Amino acid sequence: MREYSRLTSLTATDILTFMRDTLPAEVRQFCELDETSRALMRSAMNQLQLSARAYHRILKLARTIADLAGSENIQPAHLDGSYPALLASLAKLDLLILDDWMRDPLTASEARDLLEVFDDRFGRVSTLVASQVPVADWFARLPDPTIADSILDRIIHNSYRLTLTGDSQRKTRAAVPMPSI
Repeated sequence: MREYSRLTSLTATDILTFMRDTLPAEVRQFCELDETSRALMRSAMNQLQLSARAYHRILKLARTIADLAGSENIQPAHLDGSYPALLASLAKLDLLILDDWMRDPLTASEARDLLEVFDDRFGRVSTLVASQVPVADWFARLPDPTIADSILDRIIHNSYRLTLTGDSQRKTRAAVPMPSI
């Protein structure tokens, strides 16, 4: 068995070559699925009457997509082809609105996905980011400093920033007055 580690130093060509040459016995080792993904594959196998060879080819392709996306695990979106389609559709939108930006910290995989979306959109179409989190805190909420720099470079430096002050409009326009705190 060959040794395989998902290192950030692997190039796309390295990943493609490795997965192309992966033997069926190695697929079980390198292409582990969670329960949701296993259920998706069982359903596809039954409905489409796929062969064992087709099963292994799908797993190898899903592992390749996950690796290229920087994901540690194969997700259902990597299996069914919706991941690349989702990224392509987000890149084509004239205006993408991200509300409650950075409310919760992102995982490394989510940050890489977000970078890909921003990279595809940069300089071509508009993105509106709404957040209650101060811009100065965004960097700390991204898990990888390099990815954080890349994402923030694409959304901060060529942006128009509006900073709102005062009470929340939900509070001032509420039908029932909210008590002051």
